[in-house]
Amino acid sequence: MRLVLAAMIGLALTPQLAAAEGYAGLIIPAEHKGIKYKVELTADDKAGPYDVRVWRIDGGSMSYERKVGVQLLKVACAAEDYAVANTRSKLDKGQLVFKGGCK
Repeated sequence: MRLVLAAMIGLALTPQLAAAEGYAGLIIPAEHKGIKYKVELTADDKAGPYDVRVWRIDGGSMSYERKVGVQLLKVACAAEDYAVANTRSKLDKGQLVFKGGCK
C-alpha cells in the first residue's frame, strides 16, 4: 500500500517539477589559461532570452574572474548564433549569473 501511495504521489508531482525547470539549454565547456570552466545557457522556453551561468570546474569562486566570465559569455552566445544582451553579472555560490545574457 505504501509503495502504491508513494508511486501515485511521485506521478502527481512529476509534471509540476518538469514544468518548473523550463528549458534546460546546454552546457558548453571552456578553458582560459589552463583553468577549465563550464558555461550553461538556460531559459524558460526554447525561444529565450537565455540566462547564462559560468563556473569553474575545480569549484573555485568566480568572484575575481568577472572579465573572464564576460568573455566566455560572448563566446558561448556567438557559438549558438545568439546576440549578447547583458554583460552585468551577479555572483551566486561562486558562479557568475548573467540574467538574459543571450537573446
